[in-house]
Amino acid sequence: MSARAGREEAFAVDEARLVGWAIDKRYVAFRQEVRYWCDQVDPDGADDRAAAALAGRRWHTSKSFEDQWLTDGVLDPVGGSIYARELERLSEWLFDQDWAEAVARLGEGNVGVADLARTPAQRRADAQVLMAERSAAMTLGAAGTATRTVLNVVIDWATFCAELARKAGRTDLAFPDERTCRLDDGTVIAPSTALSAGLAGHLRALVLDPDGIPLHYGQTRRGFTGDLRTAVQLTHDWCGHPHGCDTPSWRCQIDHLLPYTDGGPTSADNADPKCGPHNRWKEQLDAEIRRRKRRRQRRLDAGGDPDVGPAAAA
Repeated sequence: MSARAGREEAFAVDEARLVGWAIDKRYVAFRQEVRYWCDQVDPDGADDRAAAALAGRRWHTSKSFEDQWLTDGVLDPVGGSIYARELERLSEWLFDQDWAEAVARLGEGNVGVADLARTPAQRRADAQVLMAERSAAMTLGAAGTATRTVLNVVIDWATFCAELARKAGRTDLAFPDERTCRLDDGTVIAPSTALSAGLAGHLRALVLDPDGIPLHYGQTRRGFTGDLRTAVQLTHDWCGHPHGCDTPSWRCQIDHLLPYTDGGPTSADNADPKCGPHNRWKEQLDAEIRRRKRRRQRRLDAGGDPDVGPAAAA
């Protein structure tokens, strides 16, 4: 039976579930589930697609008639994720510089996007040059090799073990019905790619409890930093806004579900990634709730109706 025939048979069985995903999930989440499903029902095909993506990588740079440089390329999922994240990080750093310059020139509160010295496309172009400059200036380590990039791969233990068994030619260990096998920016990768990345680098264990909650740090810290921040990012896909947001968790701030000021602990089970706009929205909402509680308490202390206030009660 061919791999394609196997997918067709699996689709006939799982069509209702796939349609349900299409109805209930946002596009990004639906796309991720379909990728997982394809890799699940056709693991050999997942290996073939990963190999083809890696073999298909290419990059061209050429000079135009007017001495401008033109680039065009295709990167594999892992290489592309490393490249895109660094490009975005440097672009945001350049944005902060442009914003600070505009504030110094026009004054706080008077700056709009149109007042910035560079457009987003120009900042991305400058970020490309900055990456090249930093690479050229980089000092090699003692062994004559560059520092390796940190790559976070999130894979559930059952899938990891099943992939190891498959590589060993065993058939006694099946893949789980649901899997997690992705980079921390949400890019779905084949289990074979995750295994290769682990064998080529260093594996960092992240131990979860049965509910999928990692690492507790108690109430002694207010901010989510270091390993705790990494743990929360790796165990969430996107911003946790209740109505859905496709901002990947690695770009988010880490927010307390129960506010720290209300006694919420700085622990993984009280943490949720929030993108900048949605985190500010939640902070404003929490602040308004606290103001209402204080007003209600003052009305109680004054002997009035806490729901209508002293003046209305009189």
